[in-house]
Amino acid sequence: MNDPTEPYRPTSMWFQALHAADLIKPLELTLLRHTGVSLVTWATRQHGGLPYIPTLILTTVGRRSGRLHHTPLGFTSDGGGWVVVASYGGSPTHPAWYLNLAETPLAWVTVNRRKDIPVEAKTVTDDERERLWQLLTARPSNYEHHQERAQGVRELPVVVLTPKPAR
Repeated sequence: MNDPTEPYRPTSMWFQALHAADLIKPLELTLLRHTGVSLVTWATRQHGGLPYIPTLILTTVGRRSGRLHHTPLGFTSDGGGWVVVASYGGSPTHPAWYLNLAETPLAWVTVNRRKDIPVEAKTVTDDERERLWQLLTARPSNYEHHQERAQGVRELPVVVLTPKPAR
């Protein structure tokens, strides 16, 4: 079993070959769109002994380029929406997808083979953040470790993605 304070990265030969060929993200996005299964979290479960984490694809509008960006993210469900954490492994900076949402909070989610669901993103604070943080960390994850790494620099944003009616 791996050290739970360290993020697990699959080390099997096939996974490393895909990573070296820069094929992980394209394969991850294709599998998630068509099967609803994440290659990365499946490999983590198989080889790292950790539970499978449900994964969605968040599509944001680039704040500088205006292009669409697709990011696989672990999530938890809450009240008809999805909750994600802008952890970026505990980096001192926010991930690009979070900065994109700060500029344009309208985005799209692909989850469980349901494609391009329009959502509105909202970063939660105070009591709502604490409630959702407890929900997110109740299952095995690296979020607490990531928050420790970022301590003193930033609090990891918790973002609620709420479905919007299609126009």
